Amino acid sequence: MTYRISQRSIGLAAMALFALGATASVRAQQAFKNTVVPTAVTQQTIWKYTTVDPGLDWQTSDFLDGDWESGPGGFGSRITPSAVVGTEWTTSDIWIRKVVTLPDIATLDGLGLIVHHDEAVEIYVNGTLVLQDTGYSRDYYSSVLDLEARNAFVTGDNLIAVHCHQTEGGQFIDVGVESVISGSATVLVADARDKSEEWKFTTEEPGTSNWVTAGFNDDSWPSGTAGFGALETPGGVVGTMWSTGDIWLRKTFNVDALPYQHYYLSIHHDENAVVAINGVTVLQVVGYTTDYTDVDISAVAKDAIHPGENVIAVYCHQTDGGQYIDVGLKAVLSEPPVALRPRSRAQASARKAFTWSPAYGLLFPGQAAGSPFRFDALGKSRSLPRSGR
Repeated sequence: MTYRISQRSIGLAAMALFALGATASVRAQQAFKNTVVPTAVTQQTIWKYTTVDPGLDWQTSDFLDGDWESGPGGFGSRITPSAVVGTEWTTSDIWIRKVVTLPDIATLDGLGLIVHHDEAVEIYVNGTLVLQDTGYSRDYYSSVLDLEARNAFVTGDNLIAVHCHQTEGGQFIDVGVESVISGSATVLVADARDKSEEWKFTTEEPGTSNWVTAGFNDDSWPSGTAGFGALETPGGVVGTMWSTGDIWLRKTFNVDALPYQHYYLSIHHDENAVVAINGVTVLQVVGYTTDYTDVDISAVAKDAIHPGENVIAVYCHQTDGGQYIDVGLKAVLSEPPVALRPRSRAQASARKAFTWSPAYGLLFPGQAAGSPFRFDALGKSRSLPRSGR
């Protein structure tokens, strides 16, 4: 009942749009994903869990889980590749349950799961099996639900119940939910993969926190072509060499008066980065990526962005290894949903993982929006080795 796709596969149309050298005047119909229930990558939320076989009907809403323990996801061993562990789990089996609230699902093209499991997993929604898989994943992956599985969800409260079984090696389970939205995309700032955007930049401390605002005078800053970094950085498209420990970037962009519902950043960072729009922090990321990833910043950006001229400001801090920073921004005007193709039963399909590793790059969309533009601890992102299972 699921279709596995990479984090960027539904955004292939967006890449074609970028290839046109698109600006705010060019729009194209495409699909975008919104996080409805976060995984531990973005937010460690509380689940009920047990490592003792709960017996029958544990996946139903009528089951009483009052004697289960509570803990933040994900669950597992910290040695597991790409695991973001909130609660340690070392036994052979774990059962987890969580009630989540969904908006009006009739307005969505579809729903999907974000999953990282090691090993075998069964996922139920309101008592209906929507995903079953054996083996293990090395990273988080997306599973787009077909019509039958999507119909297991209802508007309002939903019970997600998960069983994971472990035999050897690393072990981990974490589950999130995402919506799929169709809409017309407008490229506000293209990333370096498809267009050589010019940015103002400096490698010297600006000396004031106002450098992120529209009123800051950056006339003395040089101009450079994105992306900024070292040529050996994986996945990077270097337009301007950057080899110091820190870099500050600024760029203006224009927005028309259309009522955009969603805003997405495409970002490739090595290492820690913060992004602000008109002085408001919309994204803070720690660690590094090995390729571009799309991040939904709608919750914060809708209030930060206004019609007319806007300023996007980016700070990146580097400690060792490769270094790179590039950011793109697109807006989406939602359109009516389309029909989904039904399937007959829950089954797994070919896996493609995300293009970045959460163990090394934790995303905090809208982290401390409007708060000081800084990190609490710089240069402490690489706590795990870059190794496989």
